[in-house]
Amino acid sequence: MQLSDEDELHIRAAQGWLELGDYTSAFDELEGIRPEHGVHPEVLCMRWEIYRMAKRWVEAAEIAHGITRIAPERFEGWWMRSFALHEMNRTQEAFDNLKSVCAKFRGEFLWHYNLGCYLVRLGRLDEARVTLKAAFVLNPEMRASAMDDPDLEPLWTELQRKEF
Repeated sequence: MQLSDEDELHIRAAQGWLELGDYTSAFDELEGIRPEHGVHPEVLCMRWEIYRMAKRWVEAAEIAHGITRIAPERFEGWWMRSFALHEMNRTQEAFDNLKSVCAKFRGEFLWHYNLGCYLVRLGRLDEARVTLKAAFVLNPEMRASAMDDPDLEPLWTELQRKEF
């Protein structure tokens, strides 16, 4: 299903509102999209971003789950769902969700990185080190950002020393 130019414009406008920090106007902007396009993956991804900004994690998880159903080949739905589950303190579910698609998305930096974060939160530090090492092979620049990630706090010293 192809989005119309008008629907694309609504998505871009919603993105603009999000960049201004106004998720209410972004949500309102998406209401202008044709109803038959409301379940298009691009529309759902933008709606997820709105819910993320609003910290409405239940809705964000539901939207992401919808993306995994209508577009299972898109990595976004899988990591978005895991992210929302983790924010609801359902980290084991977040881990299980991402782990279930390892064969499809092993080349994605965020697959490794987020799994590493979840493993740290689950107390599985040795596995987290291996997974994060693979993430940094895929995207070495993210090592510096990882030292500010609260999920990785137990490994900050090791990250700083580049021990893995």
